[in-house]
Amino acid sequence: MIAYLELAKELLERFKEYRIVQVPGEENEQVDSLAKLASATINIWPRTISMIRLLQPSIVTLKEVGAVFGERDSWITPIKENLINDVLPSDLLEAKRLKYRSTRYSVLNGELYKRGYSRALQRCVGPEEAEGILRSIHSGNCGNHAGGVSLAHKTLRQGFYWPTLFADAKRVAARYEACQKIANNIRQPPELL
Repeated sequence: MIAYLELAKELLERFKEYRIVQVPGEENEQVDSLAKLASATINIWPRTISMIRLLQPSIVTLKEVGAVFGERDSWITPIKENLINDVLPSDLLEAKRLKYRSTRYSVLNGELYKRGYSRALQRCVGPEEAEGILRSIHSGNCGNHAGGVSLAHKTLRQGFYWPTLFADAKRVAARYEACQKIANNIRQPPELL
């Protein structure tokens, strides 16, 4: 998303003059209520969603360098130690579990990566870095103040992973009061009248 933001800024420089106005959700009640009303009605037409799978990014960017955080003993440490140095816990059951879990991970340039469902590598992060990533995706430059599950899926698409991702994303999204006020308020009864 940051690459698209940079491209948009670059394209805006070609205009002689322009004005960008952001209207907060609290001040945009009429449009918000129309959108909620439209999403609450039952559509009689079949809904089709076309999906295009990009094999490579549509914007070519330079490789970004992330900040390196000191790694305390987190969930990453035992897996990384097993993959690099073949170190296993003394407990046989725990060693078997770790050996099985480690098959889904790889170490590249000292960083731990997990193979996702599409076989794409997702960088594994610790709890300290995870909090910053969630806040950045939720309310950063390209943030859209998404709900918990949507925020978690967006984080996965950005190439990050940690075991408590979905719970952490719900907690971060619930922390913002403005997001709770703008959330969908469906007025349809749960069953037919």
